[in-house]
Amino acid sequence: MQDILTLTSTGRIYSFERSETIDELLKAKHGQEMKGAEAVTLTMLGLNPLVFTLPGGAVLPWSQYATKYRGLLRTIKVKHEAHAVFAQEGYTAASGTPAFSVITSGPGAVHALIGVYDGTMEFIPGVVISGNVPLDYLLNEYLRAFQSARAVEAASALAKNAWLIDSEHKIQETITRAFVNSLGFPQGINLVDVPKDIQIKET
Repeated sequence: MQDILTLTSTGRIYSFERSETIDELLKAKHGQEMKGAEAVTLTMLGLNPLVFTLPGGAVLPWSQYATKYRGLLRTIKVKHEAHAVFAQEGYTAASGTPAFSVITSGPGAVHALIGVYDGTMEFIPGVVISGNVPLDYLLNEYLRAFQSARAVEAASALAKNAWLIDSEHKIQETITRAFVNSLGFPQGINLVDVPKDIQIKET
């Protein structure tokens, strides 16, 4: 099935093909309750089922659904978080189709910012999804958790835009918005931060 996104900032149209299998899955899942991590995965499937990743603790819930849908979601594993974003950029530059990368929290998110900055300076669209520690730790400046990093604050000067998903009900809307926004002028990499507790809650 062909789907079309109209970029409101430029009026340009970005069209992409979606397989019938993915289309049927998305229709079957529409309106159903699911874990936040599954909502992340299904949203990616609906936009571009290709992701470059280096899995880690803060994205383990997502990794489980990436495995569940491995026949539909193509995951390419790399050995450094910056490599994931650089590979994503290369694919987009060669194919003209934006892709995703998924990285973990703390040092993982910080490493990925090198690629985020590079992609934004080169006007290459795409979305980086970072896992993070539970939301309560991120919103309280007096709390610290293992491998926590305020990825959105760090990325705000390097990415085109950055969002923190603070509710499991905002997952599809935020990731889709980030994807479309990355294609608008000027193109660039957007970062979406998804805390681990949001990934395991029911949408």
